[in-house]
Amino acid sequence: MRPKKKRRAPVVKEVSKETKQDITDLCVKYCAMDLRSFDSVKGRGFQQVAQGLINLGAEYGPVDVKKVLPHPSTISRKTSAVAQQVMNEFFPEVEKALKDGNCAFDTDLWTDPFTKRAYLTVECTYCTENFELRCATLFTVAFPENKKKDGKNIREVIDSELLKQFAADIKKKSNVRHR
Repeated sequence: MRPKKKRRAPVVKEVSKETKQDITDLCVKYCAMDLRSFDSVKGRGFQQVAQGLINLGAEYGPVDVKKVLPHPSTISRKTSAVAQQVMNEFFPEVEKALKDGNCAFDTDLWTDPFTKRAYLTVECTYCTENFELRCATLFTVAFPENKKKDGKNIREVIDSELLKQFAADIKKKSNVRHR
């Protein structure tokens, strides 16, 4: 990963009512043309991209967006590397919480509407040594097609994946709930 360019603190300027209306119109078109939820514009990821593009425009002036935005396959390839980097940063903290049994698990069993394949996502909520409450998505795996989706089998998949990915055994007292 290349070093990040130091950016100066943004100068916050007020924008005109007309400019805000133009941006609102662009957001409406974005939601309608790309079939995105209205809430997507308040998401942190969308706002980070928007802020990055505003900063780029402030630094370089008008730029063709097609020359700036990456191809979807580039994003796809980079996603695994970024996910691994984030995981490496939080891994020791999550691993300690798992091994100490100081976490609660949330599960979400869902089915892809196109492939009709069932998946299990597991999140862990824990408290750091500095008493900060954290939540981490531990994994999403395809649920075995040959297994009934009951508590016993869900727990088996969770135990198996935690051992495989974290070398953690949660047979100690832990709270697992399905949302």
